[in-house]
Amino acid sequence: MNAPSRESDSLVDWLTYLEALHPKTIEMGLDRVNQVKLELGLALNFLLF
Repeated sequence: MNAPSRESDSLVDWLTYLEALHPKTIEMGLDRVNQVKLELGLALNFLLF
């Protein structure tokens, strides 16, 4: 797939092109974010209110 040209293609064309580059959905829910945090050994160092 060729990249849209800057002058003539719309935002929709660009977004469609970018989505086609990496069509796999990335899971970004809180469960996944927590799993990544644990695997990286990160700790919260700020207060949650």
